[in-house]
Amino acid sequence: IGKRAELLKKMVTKKQDQMLMLNAWVRLFNDDANAAAWQKKASEALGALYEASLVEEDAFTEWFESKNSSDRSPGVAAMKPFSHWLATAEEE
Repeated sequence: IGKRAELLKKMVTKKQDQMLMLNAWVRLFNDDANAAAWQKKASEALGALYEASLVEEDAFTEWFESKNSSDRSPGVAAMKPFSHWLATAEEE
């Protein structure tokens, strides 16, 4: 994310923006020519967005719970470890 975080922060300013961005990420994890490689790095990518304050915990959790119940794609499945990390990090 690095230098691009500042640019993204200008575009991702509210919860709805975060959810749209997550929809774009899941499409990348599903449809890109390198989808399998992206799926392996999904938690790292989401962690970088989280650390850069581009995805907030409540926005991701709400988005993931709604997606996970209706979308059984590999892209959404690749996000489960990050979702689990968020849930367990909150408990600790």
